[in-house]
Amino acid sequence: MQAGQPGNFEAAAYVNKLEVPTRLDRAEGDVHAAGNPHIQTDPRTSFPSPKRWRDVLQRSTDERRVLPGAPRRFRQTLDAAIERWQAQGAPLRGTPIVIQHKGFPYLEQWLGLVEVATARTKPGVEPTTGSLTEVLAQLQQKPRR
Repeated sequence: MQAGQPGNFEAAAYVNKLEVPTRLDRAEGDVHAAGNPHIQTDPRTSFPSPKRWRDVLQRSTDERRVLPGAPRRFRQTLDAAIERWQAQGAPLRGTPIVIQHKGFPYLEQWLGLVEVATARTKPGVEPTTGSLTEVLAQLQQKPRR
């Protein structure tokens, strides 16, 4: 479905974005102007409220074809899965991680992971041997966990 057309739904539009830049400058690399769009790494951001989803479905389809209660049932199933995943991820809380790309800030926030270093010096710019050596030295100086 085309943007702006009935039935088009972009979950990212309903999420409080992380990493919204305070200034836009291409010299800073490939910066996401509206904030980090990688919301899919936190399942809590992936599905809107049942009412909002029902409204989208009803605008995009013949209302009789929307299964009554389907969005609510799906949300209940998703919530149960999220609870299970959170329990499985609990031992990871506080785990230090090194990232290559700012693709997981929502996951980090949700599960309590701690970013201690970034391989890339700028978004969209691949790390150099020198920058990787610096990250390694930083990690060796401050061993974690």
